[in-house]
Amino acid sequence: MPKTPFSKKCAILGELWLFYREDARNDEAWSEFFRWSDVGLPLAYTIWQDIAVIKKGQENYINEPWNTFCAMIDIDPNANYSSLADCFFVSPNKPLEYGEG
Repeated sequence: MPKTPFSKKCAILGELWLFYREDARNDEAWSEFFRWSDVGLPLAYTIWQDIAVIKKGQENYINEPWNTFCAMIDIDPNANYSSLADCFFVSPNKPLEYGEG
């Protein structure tokens, strides 16, 4: 059972989209992730910012990018994370560098 609340998933993915989408262009795997999540990541951002509300049953627009993000940085998608920094901190992988682009 997932321990990260849906609202936190939106905040984490929204922050990832807001701050890293431009920098992702320099990395093939991240660039592909951002292209693939072209609906889910901006949606997560708008939910996080209270601009949009997701209907019950449509959570996969967020949960699928969440699971893929967690797999990319090799963290447990069912653990409890409080922020994007928290996710990168527990990841054994080097984080995407902000501001490299």
